[in-house]
Amino acid sequence: MKTCKKIHAVSLELLDRVGARLHLEEAIQLLKKAGAKVIDSNLVRIPSHLVENALATALKKIDLFDRHTRPAINLGKHNKYYGPGSDCLNIINHRNGRRRKLIVKDVVEGAILCDSLENIDFVMSMVFPSDVNQSIADRFQMEVMLNHTTKPIIFVSYDLSGCKDCVEMAEAVVGGEEVLQKNPLVACYINVPTGLLHNEDSLRKLLFLAEKNIPSLYIPSSTEGVTSPITTAGAVALDYAGVLVGLVLSQLIREGALVIIPGMSPGPLDMRDVKVTEKTLALDVIEEVGPEGNYLKTEHTRKYYKERWYPNLFERDMYNSWIGKGGKTLVERAADEVELILSEHEPESLPSKIKEKLKGIVHRANAS
Repeated sequence: MKTCKKIHAVSLELLDRVGARLHLEEAIQLLKKAGAKVIDSNLVRIPSHLVENALATALKKIDLFDRHTRPAINLGKHNKYYGPGSDCLNIINHRNGRRRKLIVKDVVEGAILCDSLENIDFVMSMVFPSDVNQSIADRFQMEVMLNHTTKPIIFVSYDLSGCKDCVEMAEAVVGGEEVLQKNPLVACYINVPTGLLHNEDSLRKLLFLAEKNIPSLYIPSSTEGVTSPITTAGAVALDYAGVLVGLVLSQLIREGALVIIPGMSPGPLDMRDVKVTEKTLALDVIEEVGPEGNYLKTEHTRKYYKERWYPNLFERDMYNSWIGKGGKTLVERAADEVELILSEHEPESLPSKIKEKLKGIVHRANAS
């Protein structure tokens, strides 16, 4: 906690002393009117009280809902949820082991897989399809995800118009603008260059989403040693300052606007954590069992063994037994599981009228 407070304090100081450069006049004027100081036309120094005010008005808990407006994700109280990423450019085809460019069918199959896996809580597009109009590929991705999963969706849009179209599609699926605001099925993942450099299109999307009360993740994406300090602490403080810029702007547009604060590192960071307490060190249990005993029958083992989770695809058998069962590699077993899911899992279908409406939005963008 002390470390987090130190990073927060440094981020506040960065915004106040150094400032952030914003390439959108509307955002600059919002901050200026609230009390920020603008120098050099678009370098904005944001006093710490504006950040604290934004933290006070921002919701401490955000719910994401499934297609049927049922609560699916409760962000708050250190809850953890898992899902894939977005926009990979190539894939190792699990059917033949070859590397190739991605197509819309890969987005479809990825969404079906995510929809079927109980440990996947939300869906992202995972891949960037190369077989469609590249300027509006985000619409194709959104249409596929909305058609092939009922789970919450984190979407990426390439510009403001794409963001608007994706939100419109989500509104069509849940039953309108008001329903989506009350029961957000989607959230938008927004990248900006660094914590102190904010491009126009990302800022426009942030303000639009705040007005619509659709959750956003405003994520600076600097590179340690290039666009942020080489030290992880400094890089995190800098990018977190950028997150706070997004938070302040969203709350100036709409108090209580839905903002998801990301916990991403700008560079390589070992996220492994070892929970060390008197109970997990188990000194008394070790003493009780002794040097030659075993722990299978102890209360300590019965209490904690369920916390250890192993993926079903991992093979923990003896070598000869593994060979006797076919000797398949992890990649081969994963490929088999993918084929099984794709052959058996049927995502819940959207009504035909909604499907046609989504397709119409995509065609409209493609024709413009």
